[in-house]
Amino acid sequence: MSETPATLRRTREAGQRRDEILTAARKILHGEGVGAFSIQRLSDVSEFSRPTIYKYFPTKEEVLVALAIDVMHLRCALIKRVDAWGARPRERMLAVAEINVVLFPHLYGSLFLVLARNVQQAASAEAQERLKALVADFHLLRLAIVEEAVADGDLVLPSGLSPTEVIHLFATTITGVLGLVDYALPIQDLGVDDAIASMRRVVRTQLDAIAWRPLSKEWDYEGSVKRIYEEVFPPELVWEIRKKGEPDILQPAL
Repeated sequence: MSETPATLRRTREAGQRRDEILTAARKILHGEGVGAFSIQRLSDVSEFSRPTIYKYFPTKEEVLVALAIDVMHLRCALIKRVDAWGARPRERMLAVAEINVVLFPHLYGSLFLVLARNVQQAASAEAQERLKALVADFHLLRLAIVEEAVADGDLVLPSGLSPTEVIHLFATTITGVLGLVDYALPIQDLGVDDAIASMRRVVRTQLDAIAWRPLSKEWDYEGSVKRIYEEVFPPELVWEIRKKGEPDILQPAL
C-alpha cells in the first residue's frame, strides 16, 4: 500500500527537523567546543524544545554519533567517486586524501570529535552498527586501491608491511597534520602556515618513501590535484558540501 500525501509530508518534515537539529549541533561543536554541548544548549541554538529533540535523539551521544554517521555517508559517497575515476592507483590515493580537504574544517571535525569509543558506546546499538559498517566500507575502498597498485606493480610492499598497514600509515599522516589545527599546540604555532599544503607534501613524501610509483619526480602531481577538482570533486559539488558543513559562513569552492 502506497503512502498517502499526508504521510509523505510528515516524513519529509521529520527529516528536515532532524537535519536542523544536526546543523545546530555542528554549530555548537565548532563555535563553542564539545564541553559546551548538551541537549539544553542544542535546544537553545536549534529553537526546538528538549522533548522534540529527545523524540529524534534520546541522548546527546546519539546526536554526536548521528553527526559522525552523516559525515561517513558523505565520505563513502566521495570515495566511490574516486573509485570510478580512471586514474593510476597513486593518483586515486591522493584523491582519497583530498576528501579530507573537501570536508575541512567543520565536517571533518564533526567526525573526529565524536569517534571516541566512550561516545560511541553510549549511543544505541543500531547507531553503533551503522557507523561501524560505514567505516568498514570506506576502509575496503581504500584497501582496494592499495591492492590494485600491488597487482599492477606500482607498489612492492616492504617486507612485513601489509596493505592495511599502508592504509593506517596514510590515514594517520592525514589526521596527524589536519588534526593539529585545533590541537593544544596548533600546527600554526609550530611554523606551518598552511595545514592542507603541509598534508599534501607529507603524504607525497610518505608514498615516495615506500616507492609507490609513479614517484613524485616521475609524475606531475600538482596536475593530478588540479584534475581531482575538475573531474572527481568539481566546484559545484565542493560548494554544496561546504554549505552543509558551514551554513552561516559559505566558503568558496577550491
